[in-house]
Amino acid sequence: MTTHHGGHTRGGLAPGGLGWRGFLERWNAEWLAVTAPEDRERALPGGGTWLGYAPAGAERIAALERRIGLPLPASLRGYLEVSDGWREAGVFVSRLSGADGVEWYGDPYDQVGGWADLLPEEPSERELLEHGMWGRSWQLALESDATEVLLDPGDPGPDGEWPVYVWASWQDGPERHASFGRFMEEMYREFHRMRVAKSGVETETTRRLDASVAEAVRLARAGEVDGPLARLREAAAFGRPGAPQACAQMEGLLSGRPGPGVHSAAPGVREFALTAASYFEGRPGASAQDAAFLTSRLPESGREQGLAVLASVAEGVYAYEEPGAFGAALEEARALAARGRTRQAWRALLAAVPAWVPAEPYDVAPSGLLADSLLCPLLGGERGRALLATPRGGLPVRPGPDTERDDLDWLGRRGDQSVRFVLVEGLPVEELGRRLLEPGPPGAPRTEGYDEDDVPPAPRAPGPPTTLRDTWALRHTYQSPVFRLGECANGWSFAYEENPTGSPLTGPEDYGDLPAALSAGARALVVWSQGQRRGYVVRHFVDGRETYALGSRPLPGEGPATLDVRGGIPEGLAADPDLPAVLAALSRLYGVGLPEDALVRGRLPVVVSRSWRRPPRAGEHRAVLRFVPARSPRGHPAGEEGG
Repeated sequence: MTTHHGGHTRGGLAPGGLGWRGFLERWNAEWLAVTAPEDRERALPGGGTWLGYAPAGAERIAALERRIGLPLPASLRGYLEVSDGWREAGVFVSRLSGADGVEWYGDPYDQVGGWADLLPEEPSERELLEHGMWGRSWQLALESDATEVLLDPGDPGPDGEWPVYVWASWQDGPERHASFGRFMEEMYREFHRMRVAKSGVETETTRRLDASVAEAVRLARAGEVDGPLARLREAAAFGRPGAPQACAQMEGLLSGRPGPGVHSAAPGVREFALTAASYFEGRPGASAQDAAFLTSRLPESGREQGLAVLASVAEGVYAYEEPGAFGAALEEARALAARGRTRQAWRALLAAVPAWVPAEPYDVAPSGLLADSLLCPLLGGERGRALLATPRGGLPVRPGPDTERDDLDWLGRRGDQSVRFVLVEGLPVEELGRRLLEPGPPGAPRTEGYDEDDVPPAPRAPGPPTTLRDTWALRHTYQSPVFRLGECANGWSFAYEENPTGSPLTGPEDYGDLPAALSAGARALVVWSQGQRRGYVVRHFVDGRETYALGSRPLPGEGPATLDVRGGIPEGLAADPDLPAVLAALSRLYGVGLPEDALVRGRLPVVVSRSWRRPPRAGEHRAVLRFVPARSPRGHPAGEEGG
């Protein structure tokens, strides 16, 4: 896939800012400063001191325009008018063409055909235009390390500039630069990243950028976001010390993901945990054993600790630790998040951010949160920006008003997502989990009314905090409802299942004793939906007795849905075939909601519940369908021959 490179760096290099002569002279002086004498002689035989050449002159430029058949764009013309070619363009191009050396590329390796498989099934006009550049480009690299530099006159930008593509065999795809000037700016940054930064030599450019990094760190800790981040991105592109780490911290918190960046200059637990979290994020189901190779980056003395961190990240139990008041707040926030009280956990965390103390000179924010199994899910949406906008590192701050509220509206916005959940008022979450497990009175048999081969699987007690993805595997294993448990505001607890099997049970005669048992001594709301277009049921219980119920069943074709209503619906809750309207009304009526970030991104305890359906009564029959691989009469899977 093509990688696009954007605009000029801050201050501009060429053709703005210094202009082509000033830009090339600065690059030349810095190259001489960091290059050993023997390497100078190789690039500039005979003691030369100029990486460029004499200007191209009007005749050579005109001849190039005649060969291409078009007037040259401003940035390429400006370059040729100063130097007719350039040596050491970045690290992998040792000689860049002048006017006479620009040649038709001709796609000698059939790159058009080779890259065609990577196009989407229905490519856009832009994708097709960029893909076609292999067949209409001109080669600019005369000598390089397996690198092509291709000028594409067939795709001019609004400013008339022609894009330049850089392609090397080790890349995932060509890099596209909007103009020749942008390409040269990137080659200059590459030279700094891979040569100047490693040499330790100071130049006017490095002094300016290092001062910018120091100011960006100060501003970032004071709660500014966009300005410092722009400074850090520029400096990181030049490989300046500390800039990549500080930039990765800010970008990670803004995205709510650990990402591939390096957050620390020194290898340690925090950095390794972030590396592991990034690895597992892109590989659901991977184990610590799969990622054991990551410990090879650690010193031998830290290998054992690294394996422990790796296992905790893989198992979803890694806890980011910090000293002092901020560390105590992390523990408090984790305890709240583990019970589904993610909004309160976020408030506790945000209030403690001013107490965070940077461990390294370029630390700007507590990015270790991105590896924390319980706290990273809190950082979705605008929360990462809110954290970065909070002064920290000992600077005073007063938290703003709490404007976030949990509700049920977000479930209505998920369209045809099927869910089943129970909200219980006045019942601790631990007791809710117990009631989902117990089949009526203690010691009551679970096999009554079932055939020998149809006894429901045994429930499983609440386990450690688990992700939404993990619950799908549990349901496949147990073939039973798998609920995630937590607490809501105002004394409510919840049990939530996504994509439950079966259809919503519409009549009370279909249910077992579970809904009534959940509401003993309490109030319970049961909502079971197959999605907005496929029907839902809402049942309300008080102390084991159903007080009202309403539901919607869509009819075939375009007819209106059938509404079922039992009992007296309270004021403020109208029977409505529109599920989002019903959910919003329930949220307003009872002042209750479900924590979206905990249920969609977070980790919560799970319980494998007993069945919601009653067992067959006397004289009733129950059909059980099981799907197994087809087998031939000889006992081998169909289509296979015995050995």
